Amino acid sequence: WRPAFGADGGGDELLTFEQAKQRNVGMPPAAVLAEQQAAAARGQPVRAYRGAYYSCVATIMMVKSDGALTYDACGSPDCNKKVFQDHNYQWHCQKCQHVASEPDVRYIVNCVAADATASQWLSMFNDQALALFGRPAKDVKQLAAGGNAAAVTDILNSVVGKTYRMTVRARAEEYYGET
Repeated sequence: WRPAFGADGGGDELLTFEQAKQRNVGMPPAAVLAEQQAAAARGQPVRAYRGAYYSCVATIMMVKSDGALTYDACGSPDCNKKVFQDHNYQWHCQKCQHVASEPDVRYIVNCVAADATASQWLSMFNDQALALFGRPAKDVKQLAAGGNAAAVTDILNSVVGKTYRMTVRARAEEYYGET
């Protein structure tokens, strides 16, 4: 087993993917649903349920390599939102109005992990992917931009087939009307 990666906080109980599904981990409690429905009925903003954490031991089966693995982010503390480059080659954050000459390149990686009971798509963000790959997102972006797809594939495949203890945040999301 490898050191844990994942979000800080929560997740002390070790569950399999199937146990988490059977226990409805990440589904909003009835009180939260009632509060959301009441807010919507009053025309007020509905606060999203942030989910619940659990720990699991799982093997990375595949890292999605098509699409973006990195994004250009705001370098302002506690922001991390995507930034855009203007005609003067400056990077602008629309959330906090921070302007920088270079973006903070961060990971956003999707993978499939499996345990003995099920498999699950997981999303990893910068801290988790950096711990997993051991390389800054900026390096991977430069390799990809330089046309070195083989090196990027090697980095992604370096974690495939390895087992980790993970802290997973589960939350219900709606996709085309299904939860």
